[in-house]
Amino acid sequence: MTLKFMKEGNQLFLKYNPKNGSIGWIKKNLDDYGECTVKRIFTFKKDDLIEIDEEYDYVVFKIAILKDSYYKFDKSVFTTENDLYISSNIKITKKMFIAQNDVSIIKKIDNVVNQDIRIGDGEKDIPETVFLNELVKFFPNQTELTKYVSSRISSIVDNYFEIKKDFNYDYEEYINRKIPDLLQSDMRKGFAKYEIYKYTKILQRLKAMIKEEAIYTERNWGEVISEIFLLIFPKYVKVLSEVNIYIEPTGKKKRRIDFMVVDSNGDIDIIEIKKPFEHNLLRTADYRNNYIPTRELSGSIMQIEKYLFYLNKFSTRNTSYINKKQRDRLPENVDVKITNLVAL
Repeated sequence: MTLKFMKEGNQLFLKYNPKNGSIGWIKKNLDDYGECTVKRIFTFKKDDLIEIDEEYDYVVFKIAILKDSYYKFDKSVFTTENDLYISSNIKITKKMFIAQNDVSIIKKIDNVVNQDIRIGDGEKDIPETVFLNELVKFFPNQTELTKYVSSRISSIVDNYFEIKKDFNYDYEEYINRKIPDLLQSDMRKGFAKYEIYKYTKILQRLKAMIKEEAIYTERNWGEVISEIFLLIFPKYVKVLSEVNIYIEPTGKKKRRIDFMVVDSNGDIDIIEIKKPFEHNLLRTADYRNNYIPTRELSGSIMQIEKYLFYLNKFSTRNTSYINKKQRDRLPENVDVKITNLVAL
């Protein structure tokens, strides 16, 4: 038995070769009843018949019409309540319609939805990759259905009869073996290219700034790096700049933190950024066979450690002060919290 879909002009045709090599029953049903059903899936009217060849045992039916870049399958084809639309860019094959034991995939979907079924890349469509790799590929087969039925029955009669084995465990183990494959769907692969693009653009931006570092101020570097933090660490939702904090209990003395990043829970981290220059990390001369930090790096570490000390020592006062002063810049329903902080 072969089923072949053929696109021609604005129409889609289905060519069918029965397994038993005889199409006489098709002609008879069309003549006697005005319709016939192929593979218990596709129902055709006599007007849908395009060609019938009894010598080579095949028949061709019109199955869909192109409409606004979608092939429209009338609800009568699948005897459903809703029509089916498939984007003209999609290769149409029998696996999109027929599950194991000639179960109609489209009819099963129609049983749970209350609108036309659309497959494509439109706003109201189910994407082709999701349809094929997450629905069709993992459509329940006979083994899964059998295990599910045994599980349901055993859970009911377990209190009254001795059970041969743990059918609930057997069913769950079978499902769990399918889940890892589902997680490897093309959805992640589809997003991967955007992640590569994102990191490539970030790298290009940093290389360009380092090459022309003389024209950028320390403030420029801070703005770019803080923006990158939001891109590569999704937990952060906001960057706050020039944040004042109390450094003694009376509130008269303050220090200004250049950049503070806030995550979705309100926890904060501090970013201290210095403008890059040659040998700004380690001194060129060693000390007893060890290369030690430059004054610039040591000073930055000491500076941020003092910020952390003040934030923790006067955490209640600083929390209230920051939330009050930064309210207009903080996301809705997010309040800054000060916990044990780690220098970045």
